Amino acid sequence: MTHKFLLFFTLPLLVATAIWAYAPGLSGDFLFDDFANLTALGATGPVDDWPTFWRYITSGNADPTGRPLALLSFLIDGNNWPADPYPFKRSNLILHLFNGLLLGTVLWRLGRIVAPDQLQRAAAAALLGSAIWTLHPLMVSTTLYVVQRQAMLPATLVLLALHGWVSGRQLLLNGSQHRATLCMLTSVGAGSALAILSKGNGILLPALIGTIEIGILRSWPDPTPARRLTQLRLILLWIPSLLVAGYLLSRIPGAIEATPKFRPWTLGERLLTQPRVVLDYLGLLIVPRPFTAGLYNDNIAVSTGLVSPWTTLPAMLIVASMPVAGWLARKRQPLVASAVFFFCVGHALESTVIPLELYYEHRNYLPSLLLFWPAAWWLTQPGKHKGMRMGASMLIVATLAGMTHARADLWGNDEEQALVWAALNPASPRAQATAALHEMQQGRPDLAYKRLSALPEGLLLQPQIALNRLNAACLSGRASENDIAMAEHALRQARHGVQIAYGWIDNILERAHAQTCKGFSLRQANGLLAALKDNQHHYQSTQRQHQLLYLEARIALLEGQAERALQIFNAALRLNPDPSIALKQAATLGNADQPRLGLKHMEYFARQQHALTPPRPGMPMLHAWVLQKQGYWPHEVNQLRNSLEQHSDSLTP
Repeated sequence: MTHKFLLFFTLPLLVATAIWAYAPGLSGDFLFDDFANLTALGATGPVDDWPTFWRYITSGNADPTGRPLALLSFLIDGNNWPADPYPFKRSNLILHLFNGLLLGTVLWRLGRIVAPDQLQRAAAAALLGSAIWTLHPLMVSTTLYVVQRQAMLPATLVLLALHGWVSGRQLLLNGSQHRATLCMLTSVGAGSALAILSKGNGILLPALIGTIEIGILRSWPDPTPARRLTQLRLILLWIPSLLVAGYLLSRIPGAIEATPKFRPWTLGERLLTQPRVVLDYLGLLIVPRPFTAGLYNDNIAVSTGLVSPWTTLPAMLIVASMPVAGWLARKRQPLVASAVFFFCVGHALESTVIPLELYYEHRNYLPSLLLFWPAAWWLTQPGKHKGMRMGASMLIVATLAGMTHARADLWGNDEEQALVWAALNPASPRAQATAALHEMQQGRPDLAYKRLSALPEGLLLQPQIALNRLNAACLSGRASENDIAMAEHALRQARHGVQIAYGWIDNILERAHAQTCKGFSLRQANGLLAALKDNQHHYQSTQRQHQLLYLEARIALLEGQAERALQIFNAALRLNPDPSIALKQAATLGNADQPRLGLKHMEYFARQQHALTPPRPGMPMLHAWVLQKQGYWPHEVNQLRNSLEQHSDSLTP
């Protein structure tokens, strides 16, 4: 069997297998961060003209760049919100398959460098390495999680940049200095820029290519103009990598005791916890299983010291030894060295001092690209027991495909997914609350109430548990004083997770006013707001203060105190006279049949605009500039003012 047969016949078979494995998951719904990111598709109207396009593409607030390339890719699948999730998931699968093919071709080229006289083995190892990665069940939580296209695109660009870098090295060997320089400069420069515009970890692209230089390409004969190669490595790889490493290291001293907003741990505790998390990632990658914790990782035990829990110090020592072991193995085992370096560098941003949540499976999508290649290289070696190794390879691929199919099937069934993840994560407030929500949506609030009431006291005092329990009680017929007291206590003492209360209270106010929830009235809603104000741990950002004041004003309106509501809305504007806040609050007054007060609020906003807080540097600043150039806010203000005036005229006797 020639290497050409392996590459051009077996690759389509791999693609077909992957499509079969992922097909059941394409029917799934949007999840969690999908709603926080994809709603921008309809935030200022359908993206069907250039003004709306520019407003949308600059609306991102993740990373300083706002990830506009990822936002642009979502327009392939929809230009408004709400949207059908199927096209988004289908595009993610296509991108994943493309990445698998790209990985196979990269491994093929690198394998030819490692063993130029073993082309068939290089092809077989490339095929097997890419097949294991493509069909690995852990990749489901990236591929079928729509918003994680942001994690997939940097992998695409890193693989393309690797192709360009290897091509440039080949051109140097052939003596084409200028073409080689252009090729390598474009690969690293343009590749890094586009990867960063997809997600912040794209900044690691030069370092990731550097891991291949250290492990694989070091064995390639130096070209005649060796000085040119040294210069290109220094400028394009080593200097950018050192700058990133220096930035991350410089943040450690000041980060040890820092407590990020909305996080229940310090950054020092995060640094202690991440080695345990990385080893857990490795365990899932090396010993795959079809069902894992999924997206519910809010119950990760935080390391508060070197021996608390006891696995902290051993995990730190193991993770610290990995790059050392890779360095020592770089001459005898270049594939192992490259895989280890690539994995460690790939986690350097999201598993260190950046205050992200502690654990997410999709963070392994890029770092694991080379992880299975060394095993594939061993399995495809010629000689004794070749048939057994080939059989083992086929069994591995078939098993992974079956696991991925089973996992994708779960991702395609939202109700079953919620219940399974709740069973797998009994200590996760998010998992239990989500399962209860599905039970309520299925018309079984009694099951939801029973589920949440059976949780340990520590979980009962989590805001999302206490509030969903109260909601289940309402839907079951009556909210008891104990249900309300439990919710108030949770909001008063919780250290994190409190922010969900604002949306929950906003949604239940109409029911409280109409008394369709027996036992829960506007008086109880005010009690929940009072509990929020009493919370000494809750970070009182300007945004949260706005939300509190907005809810107070809504309650005042429902109680017939329109003038008081206007005063509260004005107080909210004094904190930050943002036009979006002014428009929302004035519209709320208008919808409550108080258009004259809505007009007064708009007049107050006009007097307060001089105190508007300037946008953050980066994409928020560019977005503000786009809105200003388009005259977006003046247009929206005039439109609302005209609507309020017409409403006021219609109410005039």
